[in-house]
Amino acid sequence: MKVQGVTPEYIREFHELGLQPSADDVIGMKVQGVDAGIRPARCAPRDLNQNTDELIGMKVQGITPEYVKSMQAAGFKDLDCDELIGAKVQGITPEFIEQARKHGFSESESGQADGAQARRHFVEFSQEMRRGVRSS
Repeated sequence: MKVQGVTPEYIREFHELGLQPSADDVIGMKVQGVDAGIRPARCAPRDLNQNTDELIGMKVQGITPEYVKSMQAAGFKDLDCDELIGAKVQGITPEFIEQARKHGFSESESGQADGAQARRHFVEFSQEMRRGVRSS
């Protein structure tokens, strides 16, 4: 671990978040540049391996605390880590959300009260807009 620059302080940051990462998890996070600050509160640990994978995925995709806050400010307050990663991969930004709303999209357009269903519908909508299938 020393070769990768893992320090007791680095490990302690994750312990303070309630995580108990394995040595492999710690090395993987350090190699990818993951720090404890990337973990939004919404990404509460469900099981350790999944959570460390999510942290690494968020770092690899360039998800920052600022991105999370901006998505929350745009009305997507309850995104979990997988949904944040999916949104980032699809190029969904607060600006894109605003543009989609101007073109008539609403989160309830899918007819579902379920937030996850609405978000899936939003991703489909965003793909249609990018292909030029929908117009204003």
